[in-house]
Amino acid sequence: MSIKGLITSYASCVKSRKEVVFIYTWPAVLCMLIASRGIPPLFEVLKLILAVTFVGYSVYFYNDIKDLEDDLKIKELGSPAQSRRPLGSGKISKSMLKKFAIFSAIIGVLVAFAINMQVFILQLAFIVLGLLYSTNPIRLKKRFLMKQLTIMAGLMIVHLSGSLTLGVINPLILFLMLVSVLLVIGINPLVDLRDIRGDRFVGVKTIPVIWGPEMTVRLALSVVTAIGAAYAIGYYSLGLSIALPILGAIIVVSWFYVILPLLRKWDDPVYLNIVLFKKVIPLYMMTQFFVFLGALPLSFF
Repeated sequence: MSIKGLITSYASCVKSRKEVVFIYTWPAVLCMLIASRGIPPLFEVLKLILAVTFVGYSVYFYNDIKDLEDDLKIKELGSPAQSRRPLGSGKISKSMLKKFAIFSAIIGVLVAFAINMQVFILQLAFIVLGLLYSTNPIRLKKRFLMKQLTIMAGLMIVHLSGSLTLGVINPLILFLMLVSVLLVIGINPLVDLRDIRGDRFVGVKTIPVIWGPEMTVRLALSVVTAIGAAYAIGYYSLGLSIALPILGAIIVVSWFYVILPLLRKWDDPVYLNIVLFKKVIPLYMMTQFFVFLGALPLSFF
């Protein structure tokens, strides 16, 4: 294959897993912004983005390889996610994706090493976590609640990677980590609604499979309410701007607006796919970004 063909194939794999940037790279950069009080060294930001993003892609590419047999089994069930991925659709080979995963891992950990030893170790831990998540017989992805706990651990790693790039961990960073944990508990199961039929078929014990779709949606509503309460508590306990509880009220209303229709439409995978990428991911990012805004002086607003 030509260099151009390799780049095109790699780009298509990256595009199929664009959530890596939103879910992992974004909070890492936010933590760095908080650690630097809003003025991070640009070269360090670039290194952090490259390290977290490439390692994230390597883990997700590996997961796609390990999921291939299951994806092919459930492709006929109408899941749009599986049919779009380059490996499942036959656009690239399994051996090629393995090479992309190894390439991404090498680039990510080398850049992490160039940041400092702490970030290097954290990114290696992220890769190990990804292996445990996807590899039989452990395969944490298929075990009840372990999927959420593994994603939660991955988020903690990227938060710490962002803060320890500058060697800073402060109460606001810990508060952002708490908000992210709540998002994983309540919002991540909504993603699994899209794949509920396939997960049942291949034996993945997600929250929607075990508790049912309606309970999953109610859990999400409860968690976003808890996030609003956390914003208010953060305002009082951390001495943040009054903007934080105001923004918290806005984000809770926005989440309810997006989540409530899922009580009726959880069974429509195409609708769910649109909601996840056009509404849920932007709200996920805003919920975290508002923590940073709440740390800014009131005069900024």
